[in-house]
Amino acid sequence: MMSSIRKIDDKYIVFVKGSPQAILANSTKIYDGKIIRDITEQDKANMEIEIEKYAQLAMRNIGFAYKETSAYNEKTTMNETES
Repeated sequence: MMSSIRKIDDKYIVFVKGSPQAILANSTKIYDGKIIRDITEQDKANMEIEIEKYAQLAMRNIGFAYKETSAYNEKTTMNETES
């Protein structure tokens, strides 16, 4: 995965990109088109099916995620940030 941390207003936002599987493994929330809610195992299973459909067509997939954090400082590691 690759992360970028940006300060927006008074918040730090961590933007992450990587394989969809890596993003899903670290995700706890999902935006379902209306609200942000807890991600379920069924959500993850549905996404895995879609990822596989595109992979069968030789289409590469990339996942994106973000989170707000207030715990960032210069000593924060990427592993801490991406988890």
